[in-house]
Amino acid sequence: MTLALAVVLLAATVVLLGALVVLHVAPTGLSPVGEPVSRYALTRWRAGYAVAAASAAVAGAAAGLLVPQRPAAVPALLWLFAAARALIPFFPMDAPGVEPTRHGSIHRVLAVIAFATVTLAAVFAATGLGDAGYPALSTLTRVCSALMIVGTIGTVVAARAPAVRPLFGLMERLIYLGMVVWFGILAIVFLAA
Repeated sequence: MTLALAVVLLAATVVLLGALVVLHVAPTGLSPVGEPVSRYALTRWRAGYAVAAASAAVAGAAAGLLVPQRPAAVPALLWLFAAARALIPFFPMDAPGVEPTRHGSIHRVLAVIAFATVTLAAVFAATGLGDAGYPALSTLTRVCSALMIVGTIGTVVAARAPAVRPLFGLMERLIYLGMVVWFGILAIVFLAA
């Protein structure tokens, strides 16, 4: 079971990374520094965004089944992350300059849930992984969670402070970087175990 879950986690992470790379090199006119990743859903490249979200959901669900069950909150957080990522393509963000919509509001809630749960899962998992006999993985998980924490704080500040708003996309991508690296490392370690 562990091997199959690790394969699913690795495959989903590779697809997620590939979709994000395609979105970032595609001629979208979006700035990776200033624009949220969700804005790709408002371009003709929305299918790439949907693939990224779906693969993140699969990776989160697989990770939730793969990580040690201590603390118990980690699998639940990862499954909540997976659910939020699976739903988010159906509720695109509001386009810039338009009145807020119900879909846009739901999108914001789902984004907050996704980023908060994957970040907290990594924070809590670091201890459980260490206790389960994976000290190096525990350390790497702490590094990934630190990236996600910095990105989360940065997105909150950028969303509220006009002076740093132009860095919103960069801060959000720190969360993605921590998440993708963490999922990839989890998959590789459990494949080798």
